[in-house]
Amino acid sequence: MPLTRIFGTNPSPIPEKEEVRPVSTSRSATPADVTTRALTLLTGWLTNAYKSDLSQHHVDALTVMVETTVNLLMTPGATGRIAIPLPAGAGKSLQIVAVITALHELQCPHSVLVAASHVENLAALIRDLHSFGNVPSNKIGLLHEKLFSEDKVQAATDGDAPAYASMPKTEDNDARPCLFCTHARLETGSDARRQRRSALLTSFQGRSRDIVLWDEGLIACDTWTIPRAEVRSYIAGLPYRLEDDKPGKNETDTSRDLRLARRQAADYLEACLPYLDLPDDQQRRFVHLPEPAELFGQDIALSLERMTEALSHVALPDAVAQFLHTAWKPLRIYRGNGSRADAPSYLTFEMGVPAELNRMVITDASFPIRILEQLDGSITLPLDENGEPHPAFSEENLAKIKNHVNVKVTIVNHGGGRRGITKAVSGPSWLRRKPDRLAGIIAEIVNSIPKNEKVLVVTFKTRPRGRYTVDIVSTLSRDLTALGINVGKRITFLTWGNHTSLNRYRDYKYGILAGVLQRGKSDLLSSILGQQGDISGDASDGAIRNVSLSEATHDAYQAINRTACRQIQLGPDGLGQAYPVQWWVIFQDPPKLSRELARIMPGLVCTIPRTQEAAFPVASVVARYLHSLPPTMTEVSSRVVKKNARGDDGVTGCLLAVPFSTYRDGVKKLSQFTTTWALNPDGRGFVREKGCSS
Repeated sequence: MPLTRIFGTNPSPIPEKEEVRPVSTSRSATPADVTTRALTLLTGWLTNAYKSDLSQHHVDALTVMVETTVNLLMTPGATGRIAIPLPAGAGKSLQIVAVITALHELQCPHSVLVAASHVENLAALIRDLHSFGNVPSNKIGLLHEKLFSEDKVQAATDGDAPAYASMPKTEDNDARPCLFCTHARLETGSDARRQRRSALLTSFQGRSRDIVLWDEGLIACDTWTIPRAEVRSYIAGLPYRLEDDKPGKNETDTSRDLRLARRQAADYLEACLPYLDLPDDQQRRFVHLPEPAELFGQDIALSLERMTEALSHVALPDAVAQFLHTAWKPLRIYRGNGSRADAPSYLTFEMGVPAELNRMVITDASFPIRILEQLDGSITLPLDENGEPHPAFSEENLAKIKNHVNVKVTIVNHGGGRRGITKAVSGPSWLRRKPDRLAGIIAEIVNSIPKNEKVLVVTFKTRPRGRYTVDIVSTLSRDLTALGINVGKRITFLTWGNHTSLNRYRDYKYGILAGVLQRGKSDLLSSILGQQGDISGDASDGAIRNVSLSEATHDAYQAINRTACRQIQLGPDGLGQAYPVQWWVIFQDPPKLSRELARIMPGLVCTIPRTQEAAFPVASVVARYLHSLPPTMTEVSSRVVKKNARGDDGVTGCLLAVPFSTYRDGVKKLSQFTTTWALNPDGRGFVREKGCSS
């Protein structure tokens, strides 16, 4: 990561001995020269400027990383996509600054393309190049489509102004040897316009750039999971949407062309409708849709892109836009299990990152546990002299570089996907704030943390529309405030999507994952097929579950490492240790997540609290209501009790929200709270014991 993101915004000044100084250029610099200089800069910045402790195992791995990068960059004809799996905070992204600085100091003519997921990652790297490497601005290019304003620089840097960038984009990038862009700009797929743009990005003065430094994980394929029901519903209703789509009095040629294109798009989609019926033959795995030219003739048939553009002027769901974008490809049938969460879909993919980008170094701490990335056969680890994976990045050596014995993670058994968290923050406020509900659990955790410590809470961002549209952050904030938590002073919220990019929380020692980002089964199958490059391939349910857990672990690991544990100190044994932190994770399968986190965080102290039996006091609430009934009433149904019983806060109907199994098991303890009422032996409900009138 860039220096300002690893070590904070006010690092110690670089010692004089590491300032840029004249370097002899009487001969052309060799890879060994660049490696030596880059490694000196890298280790010097870590140890002298930031007082970071480096074990010998760490230095050895940094040496292999820099050698691998420089050799791929400077060796003619060398190719490969090489993953560097150093732990979070170990200096992977800092290498980018060191290598570019070494190339500048040694006046090497080589060119570099740096790609990251967010513009602000790139901007932070560029600031480091200016301040630590003294690399001049005319050698550095930055591409993005965001707005820029001097007044918004700090807000953009902090992630509070997403429409703005903290640096302006540059022009004349073909003349700049170091170009920075987002991953999305290099993902071209079959889009001819994007392919031309990528070709321009990857060239420098008429030749390909010497290397791509890809910060974070590489998933090379673009995948689509298209819900069958949503597409069919839209097509069925499209004629009604276009009923009023008629020529106007002053219709322009452009308006007429769009109207006619919408009509042809509607006809095309209607012709596709029979193909979307699920075939009775369970072995049939693909749908091949007709081409527009087959239906309308070569002369008048419009392209699928033109149809999409025309329909975008009326309400066009993303699913239908994706359907039109991929209709020319074979679509894999995914039948699902019939539930809304696993509904029938159509799957397809295309290679997003072009194969021509074959001189690439990928810096990804999650690589050892990320199955999807490992399925890509083009990605390898650095090799030793025998052609075997280099021992510097073995599981044993990575554990010596950074052990997590000081990191404590508690995994709370609770629905941890978007649906589970959304359900937990829905409903009436009195129910959401119960001690055994999400807000109550988080409040209890925060109250257990020293009051002078801030807490980072990572959860889901609000969806713009759909079944699960609820403002999770705002709702949690209100509920925690109502439960006595000073949210403004103690809580910082971060949403999934920023969990691998923003690093201004490195001083935080406590955090809560209020849910973990998880992907649907059909989406994962599409990605598995895409990473294998085989749309007709197979993946068992067990394989999909393993990939799902792998992706969830990757996201949890990255989020946890936004905090102080990304920093490394030497332990008593001379080996690296993560700084102490404590995290709580809300997840539905604690044992499995605990096992996988321990793989990527060796030495991790992970605990799973024992679930409290019958956490809601069902029997006492029922007994209190029964005691309130008049003496003349001798029998009452469970439905009436659930509807009218009051909780400890006096609110009626609290038992309606209690799960059936909890209620069933809870009322069995009724005799502990009353001797005048008992369970009805003839059925559901309760009866007054004979001889009892009060």
